[in-house]
Amino acid sequence: MRSTYCLFIGLLVAMATAENPAPQESTPLADVNSEFALELYKTLHKDHPENIFFSPFSISTCLAMTYLGARNDTAQQMSHVLRFNKLNQTDFHERFHHLLTQLHHSDRPYTLKTANRLFGQNSFEFGQKFLDETSRHYGAQLAPVDFHGNTEGARQTINDWVEEQTENRIQEIMEPGFLSPETVLVLVNTIYFKGSWESPFYTSDTMLNSFHVSPEEDVQVTMMYQDGMFKFGRDENLKCQILEMPYKGKHLSMVVVLPDKIDGLNAIETSLTPELLRRWQNSMVKEDVGILMPKFKLVQDFGLSEKLSEIGMPDLFGTDADLSGMVGSRDLHVIGSRGLHVDALLHKAFVDVNEEGTEAAAATAGDIVLSGPAHEFDADHPFLFFMKDNETNSILFMGRLVRPEGTTTRKDEL
Repeated sequence: MRSTYCLFIGLLVAMATAENPAPQESTPLADVNSEFALELYKTLHKDHPENIFFSPFSISTCLAMTYLGARNDTAQQMSHVLRFNKLNQTDFHERFHHLLTQLHHSDRPYTLKTANRLFGQNSFEFGQKFLDETSRHYGAQLAPVDFHGNTEGARQTINDWVEEQTENRIQEIMEPGFLSPETVLVLVNTIYFKGSWESPFYTSDTMLNSFHVSPEEDVQVTMMYQDGMFKFGRDENLKCQILEMPYKGKHLSMVVVLPDKIDGLNAIETSLTPELLRRWQNSMVKEDVGILMPKFKLVQDFGLSEKLSEIGMPDLFGTDADLSGMVGSRDLHVIGSRGLHVDALLHKAFVDVNEEGTEAAAATAGDIVLSGPAHEFDADHPFLFFMKDNETNSILFMGRLVRPEGTTTRKDEL
């Protein structure tokens, strides 16, 4: 067995090629989703210097549903960050529908499923066009809940649905107290995958071995080993190896990128582009490879509002948001200038890699709330007040309040 180390850029689930690989053509939607995925990865990496695992597909899908209701500057910012502006807008959502349909195959030797759902305030009138399009393109039906009167009950309903769709792997995507009575809509996407390796690792070859976290630190972890024919490549410019390990049926694969140096990952990460991924994929050939890699299990969650604002879509998460495309004519008049905005975008992901294969799940939820008033008036310190006659504008009474009646405690008595 070779002694080596493994560092992961991520789990790139890709379509496996035939025995004699030909250049792979990705779809325009896959290209723009990859651009967004890599930019978000680099942004998340700033605050997560060690492990990262997430589903860019889940995040893109949830935001694509949100995009159906976005208008004006909000829509333009989302389109730019998500790269939707690079696609033909007349059939953009049809492309997403086609991609979602392509992923579902009940006759294949793995499980891969996605689901979308809208959880909406039962007293709120949503725009019919928005509901029709989220249903037609994303299969997202509206489930009425009562955020106003039973906030915690609505939260539990959403969590239960996410757990069911992800085989209980994503639990408590929304913690107690997360939602508020101001919530109007929660958009949710889930994705779940479970597949066995085409060539499983033998448990008899699994053993403790050193994993080099950095040039200065080693840890002992459970490592798997096997050797066989796998698609393999090298990038001499970036000094790394690329390995593709197919899942049973060879329709899906895990691609692992391993830098030559223990501390060589950063140089690769800064160079990541969809074109580089395609070049790696198309340059690999089948060779005899001895694979040593750790068993691992990760559960990670991210609040994405700040990160997505940072890379170019701040309006969505503040009072400048324009999500008027979600609102029906009655409530568009009622809410007036307050409007809606995404209060938080949550993402939680799970992965388990072992000798048999891989199980992975993720969920993304956007909490859309009624925006607060444009100004806050917090009368929590001394103020003046007047009582006047509005017809004559005469001041009838006037005063100041320094200590409200019944509050006699001084600071020095606390």
